Amino acid sequence: MCRSAQPLSGVSKRSTEDEQLIQFILQANPNSSFMYIVDTRPKLNAMANRAAGKGYENTGFYNNVIYQFIGIQNIHIMRESLQKLVEVTSSEQLSMTHFLNGLEASGWLRHIRSILLTSLAIVKVMFVMCCVTATPGSTGNG
Repeated sequence: MCRSAQPLSGVSKRSTEDEQLIQFILQANPNSSFMYIVDTRPKLNAMANRAAGKGYENTGFYNNVIYQFIGIQNIHIMRESLQKLVEVTSSEQLSMTHFLNGLEASGWLRHIRSILLTSLAIVKVMFVMCCVTATPGSTGNG
């Protein structure tokens, strides 16, 4: 498993260095016939980043690569959700109804579910399919 930053390929650029790196990682793992790239961002965020000169890999330039967007929200949305959860649990008049409504409104469980499902998907790819996995990280502004 490798972690990488989003490429600086933008809409029309190409990074031959990134392409070579992916191939070197794949070659270093002779038991894997392809690389599975998991982009944890929502695709819409990655597309917006691409318009700003960053973005995501164009799989047409890569051999033996499967690319998948997962849809975990960025750090700012996660932090806001956690803050809402903390506010709910800090209430002095915390009834079960108030807690459950606040928990739902915070979105926290949806974020945790998304992270756990992503983790499960990566584990399945790595250990069931015996495949190399790369996970591009977010810059926090997507």
